[in-house]
Parts: sequence; structure tokens; C-alpha cells
Amino acid sequence: MAGIVGLGEAVIDFIPVPSSGDGNLNYQACPGGSVANLCVAAARLGVPGKFIGAVGDDFFGEFLKSTLSGYGVDVTGVSSVKTCGTALTFVNVEGSERGYSFANRPGADKLLEYGHVDLDSIKGADVLHVSSNASAGPVTFETQRRVLEFAGGLGKAISYDVNYRENNHESLTSAEKILQLPLEYATIIKATEEELELVTGLSGADGAKSLLRPAGRAEVVLVTQGKRGADFYTTEDAGHSDVPDIGALDTTGAGDAFLGGFLAFVIKNGGFEGLNRDIARKAVDFANRAASCAVMKRGVMTSFPTLGEVERIFSPGR
Repeated sequence: MAGIVGLGEAVIDFIPVPSSGDGNLNYQACPGGSVANLCVAAARLGVPGKFIGAVGDDFFGEFLKSTLSGYGVDVTGVSSVKTCGTALTFVNVEGSERGYSFANRPGADKLLEYGHVDLDSIKGADVLHVSSNASAGPVTFETQRRVLEFAGGLGKAISYDVNYRENNHESLTSAEKILQLPLEYATIIKATEEELELVTGLSGADGAKSLLRPAGRAEVVLVTQGKRGADFYTTEDAGHSDVPDIGALDTTGAGDAFLGGFLAFVIKNGGFEGLNRDIARKAVDFANRAASCAVMKRGVMTSFPTLGEVERIFSPGR
């Protein structure tokens, strides 16, 4: 298949909703997970995707598979685990910042075995995308390592979202091994400013340059800055792209919409072998527009825009 193969987590995000005034916290159960989100974001923009991961053999697992399939994402690579339930994430929103609490630990997403990975789908993909969340468990960590090695040996484009979640790890020291492994293989890296400094020990341009060829393996480093937009670095260029000022209602999943938009734009405009500074700049601008559309709505997957919606909202003269 052509398109994106995502290897990682699909979870249930419990998003807070307004209280009924009885003193209890109320949540809405939403399909989520960074890698699953990205596959949906790209599919909504017209780029096919396949999600490979593990969910529980339970109601939530079936709900996730059904939802992903409904968005056009191939779920034949999803394993159902009987020994653990589907991972549950409770999101705490404070202004523009989000915190996370996890239930069903270890979740099924951290029990994906290498023997259950469809390697043929990776051979035919434009890009393999991974995150750090599912690999916080030793089983999926080893699976991800072997898959990255396999894809790297094929010369595949590999996308990595650092996506550091503090309470996924016992300590910063234990997190380093997990967060840094994909840097040895990734050709496209997305990180926040804080995550960039965490994995490189450097900030800004210095941190990005340490990941780019020839110092590292990356060809593109994307540093997201929330409402301030994103910096981008390539082996031949660097710059900044502002976020369109159209208002934000819910920023959950904005980073997945951004990176999904970037990957989709590149795939539709010559692919990663033909990636140059002009395409990279346009891809970052498009990614910001896609993310801006997403934060205009509540929810995660339900907020991801189609290509037509992005073009309509940002049409000239609007």
C-alpha cells in the first residue's frame, strides 16, 4: 500500500466536559492515541493509512477498531490482547496546557509483539510513523526497535513524534532510552521546544541541527510552539510558520493534526525522495492550517478536517 503506516497506540481519551453542578467530574470517552490520531488526520486529508498496534479484547478495543475503520484507516494490523484491557487516558485541560492520567496499566498498547506486525505493509508505505507512548512498555519497545531497524534497512522515510508524557516513565533517566531510540532512524522528527531540549540537551537551532544530517539522520525537524506556530529545519533551510489566528476551542490532538497534515502534503507533492526546501515550507504552512481547523472544534478525531474544509476555511478572500 502507499500512504502512512502508523505503529503505536490507540487508546480511549476521556475528555472533560462541563459539570452538571453535582460536584462530580464528567468525561466523554473519545477514540484517541497519538499514532491512531495521525492515521485518521492523514486519511481525512486524502492519504490512506494503516494502523498497527494492540488493543484490549474488550468493548473499548472494538470501538477503536470500528472508529478507525470508519475513517478509512486499515485496521487489519491491530492485535486484540486478552490479558490486558485497552489503555484509558484521562485528560486534564488547564487553559492551553494538558495533563494526563492513565488507567488499565499496563494497557494493551504496550503489549504489541513483533510477530504480529505486518511487515509487508511497511514495504509498500510512503512513510512509517511512530511515537514514544506505546514503546514505554518493554514488549512494544522491543517491537518498535525491530520495526524501525527493518524500515531503516529498506531506506523508508520514518516519522517520529517525541510526544513525551512524564507519567509514562519512572524517571527522566528511564525515559531517555525510550525517547532517543527512534532518533537513530527517523528522517522526520516532530517535538515541542521542551521535548527537543530533553532529547538533545540543546535548544532551538542547535538542538535541531544535532538531529539533522550529517550529525544525525533526520532530513526535517519540526518544533511546534502551540499558538506561536512552528519552527522548521531542513538540511538546507530553516524558518518559522505562524498559526492562523482563527480562535481555538479545544487543542487536544492539535499536534497530531499538524504532523498528519505535514506528512499528507509531502506525500501528495512528490513524496519524501523529492522533498526540497520549497515543499517543506509549504508543507509546514499547510500543517498549521490543518491544525488550526482541528482546534476550532471539540474532540480529537472528530475535529480533524478534510482537505476541502482546509481549502474552504483558508480560501483567498475569506
